[in-house]
Amino acid sequence: MPFKKGQPRPANAGRKKGTANRATAEVKAALVETFDRLGGVDFLATWAKDNPGEFLKLWVKLLPTEVRNADGEPFKVARVTEVVVRTREEAKAFLARTTIARE
Repeated sequence: MPFKKGQPRPANAGRKKGTANRATAEVKAALVETFDRLGGVDFLATWAKDNPGEFLKLWVKLLPTEVRNADGEPFKVARVTEVVVRTREEAKAFLARTTIARE
């Protein structure tokens, strides 16, 4: 029996929290099958070597935006102890925009 406006929803109505709708689930399944047909991880590794910039764009989307400790609190960076620069110009640019406490 369909839900009628103004009436309370029946218990357990609708999808469970976190369950993808059918279209999303079908698209994900198709992507997994295509990935397997193309060669799986070996194909991805080859593609990543040929397209490192594109691969890294995908990779950063998979990284968590916030890391939490065992208590569920977000980690806070209290102090950076090392900065790596590749050129003298990068070092100058970093120092120009940063105040570093001397130890």
